Amino acid sequence: MPPDFVPTVSYAQNAEDIVLLRALAHVERGFYVDVGAWDATEDSVTRAFYERGWRGINIEPQPGRIDGLRAERPRDINLALAISDQPGYLSIWVPRYSALATCRREMLAPHIPDYGDAIEHVVEAVRLDALLREHAHDREIHFLKIDVEGYESAVIESANFDEHRPVILIVEATSPHDNAPCWHGWEPRLLANGYCFALFDGLNRFYVREESKALLPTLAVPANCLDGFVTRREMSLRRELHEARSLLARHGVDTYGNHTGELR
Repeated sequence: MPPDFVPTVSYAQNAEDIVLLRALAHVERGFYVDVGAWDATEDSVTRAFYERGWRGINIEPQPGRIDGLRAERPRDINLALAISDQPGYLSIWVPRYSALATCRREMLAPHIPDYGDAIEHVVEAVRLDALLREHAHDREIHFLKIDVEGYESAVIESANFDEHRPVILIVEATSPHDNAPCWHGWEPRLLANGYCFALFDGLNRFYVREESKALLPTLAVPANCLDGFVTRREMSLRRELHEARSLLARHGVDTYGNHTGELR
């Protein structure tokens, strides 16, 4: 990379945002739907898009998490709801590490030694098709991300892919407690509704609707060095290093190994 190159910052857990930015580079200001948004910045698949002028719908049932989304994403629609194929009310179990919150309590059993038992919250649950009718209307959805810690099947069952056909689907596809594949129960419905498998990045599976399958080559490989990106953590460390070097330079220390003056 040239010395003046400014890298793209990835906020997502597994650089999913970099893959999506590559595939959707032709879209100037698109629209996303994030089921299981959790945080406006940390591990966020949508943060990089929001910074580029996109907007969308963030769905997060945890009471302690939705406030941050509302504060940091004023352009977005931020909804404190769960998505399920059975509307009504649903228990969500939240451990100390709230990113593992799930509607399936048994999924948390392996994590009890590390995070203790989870706290139950009862939240409103709606179907995805009903929510999109109300909030997305006839908008083009450029990507739909689903990360609900083992509850993906219920979310997918609640969608109507005749009414709303996101261009790209990204679904967490490994079990949260042992990383085993867990897509076999829900993938057939996506394929039957005209979605083509594009990529498995070790954590998620990406799909493209058949009418947009020209995008498949852009989703063929995970994020890599040719995408010219750094993680949010790496960018933060770069800033800290720059600040430390500036401080040392003010005290006469050459950070490349030469002492140029007296420390005071």
